[in-house]
Amino acid sequence: MVDANKKTKLIEVGRTGIFLVALCAIIALLLSLLNIVTRDRISENEERNLRDAVVALFGSENIEYVLLEVTPEAVDAIYKVTEGETARGYCVRVSPEGFGGKIDILVGVDNSSSVIGVRIISHNETPRLGSRIENNHFLSQFIAITSKSEKNIDVISGSTVSSRAVTEGVRTALSALDEYLLGGVVIE
Repeated sequence: MVDANKKTKLIEVGRTGIFLVALCAIIALLLSLLNIVTRDRISENEERNLRDAVVALFGSENIEYVLLEVTPEAVDAIYKVTEGETARGYCVRVSPEGFGGKIDILVGVDNSSSVIGVRIISHNETPRLGSRIENNHFLSQFIAITSKSEKNIDVISGSTVSSRAVTEGVRTALSALDEYLLGGVVIE
């Protein structure tokens, strides 16, 4: 009798285990299919967000940008920005670590290596606190600074970690661009 109960429980546990494994496999398959279906849409949205940020930084719909192949390790990407045949500057994409994770930042730099604007592409900072890094009053402090500037940037009260991360990201972007330009690339 005891052996029959153990056998019955063992069979029941086995069935439950098989059911759970099958359920997990089905869910994994559905998530994979969802990823395949939405991958192109996500990529298009990311590209549109990048373009919108570059256009906002350089103030023209006729802006074109090209990803440069040689990128210093400290940054995610450097884009050369042109308008027709005229070189307008660069955009440097960095992702410093904020309070809530990575902060995706695009720094616009003109041909004299001076910041023309900063755009926060995405972040996971605390709503109404860390998210204040998107405030124009905070971001406007970076305009006209260069890698050699010693201007102090005022942090945002209540979101010190986030605002320091943005400040560090902008400084990293400027240093990386200087490193890239000193590596033999001349702004045309």
